[in-house]
Amino acid sequence: MLSADALRPDHFVIASVASVSARLRSLRLGRQLHEHFVVSPYSGDDVVKSSLVDMYCKCGFPDDARKVFDSMGAKNSVVWTALVSGYASNGRGEEALQLFRSMPGRNLFAWTALISGLVKTGESVGAVELFVEMRRDDIRIDDAFVLSIVIGGAGQAVAWFRNEAWVPVQHDSWECVD
Repeated sequence: MLSADALRPDHFVIASVASVSARLRSLRLGRQLHEHFVVSPYSGDDVVKSSLVDMYCKCGFPDDARKVFDSMGAKNSVVWTALVSGYASNGRGEEALQLFRSMPGRNLFAWTALISGLVKTGESVGAVELFVEMRRDDIRIDDAFVLSIVIGGAGQAVAWFRNEAWVPVQHDSWECVD
C-alpha cells in the first residue's frame, strides 16, 4: 500500500503544474500550487520559483511574480527574461525597461521579450527606440528575432519596419515592394 508521503508531489511535479497553470492562465490553480509549494520541503527550489514567476506573469499578475523573483537566490537569464516579458506584456513598459536595464548579461532573448511585449501592448515608440539602441550597441539580430516581432505586433509591425531608423535603405526599395 502507498504511504501518504509517496503521493506528495516533488519539485518536478510542482514546476510542471505551474507551467500548466501558466498555459491555462489559471490563476486559481497557480495560487493553490504556490500555497502548497511554500510549505513543502522544496520551498527553496529556484526552478519551481522560476515556473511560478512565469505563471504569475502569464496570468496577468507581474507584481506577484516580482515577489517570487525577489525571494530567489541565483537568478538566471531565463527568469530575468520571464519577468521583463511579463511586465512588458501586461502593459507595464516602464517597469519592464527598469528591470531590463538592471539585468546582468542581457541577451537577444531578453531584448526580444521586451521589444515584443512593448509592441503587443501598443508601445511602438518605445519598441523602436529600444531597437535603435540595440542596433547601436551592435547586438546581432537574426530572422527569428524579426519574425517574433512580426508575430508579436502583427499590424503594428509593418509601420515599425518602415521606420528609417531601422531600415538602412532608401525609400525607393520599399516602393518596389508596395
